[in-house]
Amino acid sequence: MREKKHCKALALGLALSTALITAETSADNVSGKQNLVCAANHVVGCTEGICMQGHASTFDIPTFMFIDFQRKMVLGVDEAGKEIVSPVKSMETTDRAIILQGFENHHGWTMGIDRQQRHLTMSSTGADVNFIITGECTER
Repeated sequence: MREKKHCKALALGLALSTALITAETSADNVSGKQNLVCAANHVVGCTEGICMQGHASTFDIPTFMFIDFQRKMVLGVDEAGKEIVSPVKSMETTDRAIILQGFENHHGWTMGIDRQQRHLTMSSTGADVNFIITGECTER
């Protein structure tokens, strides 16, 4: 069963890599209508004045996030293969960015996606730990 989950994660990673290569050749802005796949490239986590940085897996955060605009959900798979689903409570689209907000696991989060550069910046804030996540997105 565990091998199946790792194969699924590997397949998603390969699909994302292919999609990111395709996105680099596309000059279209992210529309906010077509779903996105985002990769968390860098994470900073802080608690009680102490901060660490590293890869998403260092903090047990999904490396890949799937944004489903129609269903208003952000989905991910953690390193153990467990699916994580977070509803989008608020979404604003401007000429420059798409801003999503939600609440999950005792934390509020805000995600900003640059519509032209496809760059992701996300923060997650709670009473015990705070995260800043940066990455890249592509339409799928």
